Amino acid sequence: MKNSEIRPHPYIIFESLPRFAVFSLLPFLQSVLTTPLWGSAWRSLFWALVPVLPALMLYASVRYIWQDGEICLRRGIFLRRDTFLRRTTVCAAQVPDSVTAFLVGARILKIATPAGERRMIVTKSRVSSGIDWKKSKTVPPIQILAAVAAWSDPASGLLFLSLTFRRAGDLLGEEFSRPIHGAVQMALNAVPDTVAMIGVLLAAGWAAALARDFWKYARFTLWLHKGWMLVTRGIVPKQREYLKINHVHAVVYRQTSLSLLFRRGTLSLYPPGSRKKGDIHFLVPQLCRDPFPPSKERPPVRAIASYLTLPAVWLAAAGLLIFLPQRQIFSKLLWPLLLPAVWFMWIRLCAWRKAGIAVKNGRVYVRGFQGMDLYAASIPLKEIRQIRLTQSLFQRIGKNCTVKISCAAGQTFFTVKQIPLERAQKILAPCFIKRESQ
Repeated sequence: MKNSEIRPHPYIIFESLPRFAVFSLLPFLQSVLTTPLWGSAWRSLFWALVPVLPALMLYASVRYIWQDGEICLRRGIFLRRDTFLRRTTVCAAQVPDSVTAFLVGARILKIATPAGERRMIVTKSRVSSGIDWKKSKTVPPIQILAAVAAWSDPASGLLFLSLTFRRAGDLLGEEFSRPIHGAVQMALNAVPDTVAMIGVLLAAGWAAALARDFWKYARFTLWLHKGWMLVTRGIVPKQREYLKINHVHAVVYRQTSLSLLFRRGTLSLYPPGSRKKGDIHFLVPQLCRDPFPPSKERPPVRAIASYLTLPAVWLAAAGLLIFLPQRQIFSKLLWPLLLPAVWFMWIRLCAWRKAGIAVKNGRVYVRGFQGMDLYAASIPLKEIRQIRLTQSLFQRIGKNCTVKISCAAGQTFFTVKQIPLERAQKILAPCFIKRESQ
């Protein structure tokens, strides 16, 4: 293949500007508008453009060089740095849906390798492909909408429901008899005006997030071609994601608190070097059942206290404040907090019931929780880089441990808590024996 060298798109200047660089132009514009004929006003232009100079120097120094079997990313004027990426090590690529870049004809290309990610800002024509992709699957819009609604923020959804119940209670109180009306009003008094206003704001944010994510994942289509997978999604601009199928190092099944009620979740594919915030991963916006086998080793019954400690403290603190001597002041504000605390306790109870590890058919299955979400990860044995068993003081007394499995140079990790130490060592020991024999 013939070597080629291209310059980045000028959009890289805008992206590299300091956050408040535009405000440095305000004194210059003020001087020009008030005294446009004075030379001092125009001489201040240099100082106004000082924050822009590093971005201009970056644009002048960056080059993208395509060589035989390698991609070279060059940057720097006084200190030149060349980063070489072998094409055989590229396992994923992504063209993010940046509206600003789309309007000016630029495309941001993210290339993922096992060592990490690199970003390139090129013109639209540079990321076009002449490959004949074969369509494999298209997700209907109604399924995308259901998946987007399921992974939305549960706290804002709860307050949104509380407001809905309050409005419905008002209508019921007008139609039914006085005893029912009194019972409804007693329930409504638990949601004061302040909490209702916060609920309106969070519900509006939830609806905005719902519309944004649906805009990003609409028209989800999966394409295949010679061991590669292409995902196109989004209305405007359309985002494209490329993944080498045999480089998937983890498949994650995630359940939010809302999708857990319906026993559904979403699947995500992670290439090597991902699972950090903002890194490339491939999420399928379609609710499905849990495809992984149940855990073989689970936390014991006595470990349930560890899972319920945080929600129990939250629930006890809210209950204690409600029955203070000045309860008239706090009760109306704190009673609505009991519902999220009970919800949080139910999530942790489900996390305890599903947590565990299993080894089957050359894969390690890990089930744990992260915040208010539950996840199950399927990791091939060849992708595991490290297994760490840690014990706190209380875990030593209970003879339990926390299992942390890392893969892809330690950048991706999955954690499950309160597994019996001896059982964890027994079930995970064959992982390294099989890997050494490969």
